Amino acid sequence: MPAWRKSHVEETIMMRKNGWSFDSPGFPLRRTIFGVFVVLMVGVITASMLTQEREPEYEGHTLSQWLRADVDPSRAAFGPPSKYEITNAVQHIGSNALPYLIRWLDYHPTTWRACLDTLSHAFPKRLRASFWDRSAIINPELALTGFKILGHEAKSALPDLVRMIQRPRSDFALDCTGLSLAYMGDEGVVALAAVLADLNTPKREHALGWIARADDVGTNIRPCVRPILECTTDKDPSVSKGAWQFIWGRLATKPEILFPVLTNLLQTSSSGGRDTAFLVLTNLREHARPAAPALVNLIKNGDMQTRSAASSVLGVIAPDVLERMLVEKSIPNTGTNNEPTTPIP
Repeated sequence: MPAWRKSHVEETIMMRKNGWSFDSPGFPLRRTIFGVFVVLMVGVITASMLTQEREPEYEGHTLSQWLRADVDPSRAAFGPPSKYEITNAVQHIGSNALPYLIRWLDYHPTTWRACLDTLSHAFPKRLRASFWDRSAIINPELALTGFKILGHEAKSALPDLVRMIQRPRSDFALDCTGLSLAYMGDEGVVALAAVLADLNTPKREHALGWIARADDVGTNIRPCVRPILECTTDKDPSVSKGAWQFIWGRLATKPEILFPVLTNLLQTSSSGGRDTAFLVLTNLREHARPAAPALVNLIKNGDMQTRSAASSVLGVIAPDVLERMLVEKSIPNTGTNNEPTTPIP
């Protein structure tokens, strides 16, 4: 008897001694399930290998490996490298990184990845976590790190990022996308102003946080001032509340960018723009004193309704200026007793 045949016979005898046989109930079913599982796993692994694209590299390490070393140094595939080395590597890769960063921000699982997630529920608990798809969390963070390093050099990705903000995959991906714009300098700020002004933008209140980040990194946020002021009367309470918090927390301490915009709104022919300026100035009270000359001009040259509103606001932000105008009789008849308007709490 050949050796392989003898070994097979011995194996069968041992199985029978242990109560197993090919005729035992459940044995064919178990064997079939196991075979199907092996075939599926081989298919999934093969599909994964075939669909992976070759990332750009620097000094033998891929873009994602460099970025992962920054996001989580304890799990770095090498090194871990220093911040300087990571920054140098990503900047060296440059615009070649953009297609991957955009794709990672817009990540959604492929069909085979979704199938593997479904199959993982049949795995033992210890193995199940190893197969879970963490890319929905890891990939946007890697992309944000890449855009932060590239800064304004990544501005060619602006249209794609704005498009993704309009249809976000998740709140986390949305914030990573908006923050990526915040690191793109002046072009990114202009894009954020448009995003905030667009009433169709989902979760517009998040844009205020992205603009705050742009301010934190030293970018001039003046293009965003007018949309922020207009948001104070937004129908969405989360947007209006966030706008008032932004004004008090940041713009009130930046008169050099706030009051030129308020002055332009006062001089506009749009009553809505003037009303927004009146509302903001009234709530800023004495902090809005730099706008007094513009209000004096409106009182002297505006129509009856405008003079009345401007006088009320001036009485709140600079009552001494209003009183001097009354004493000098340089204020036309407004038809009101110049009582100040009631500010928003």
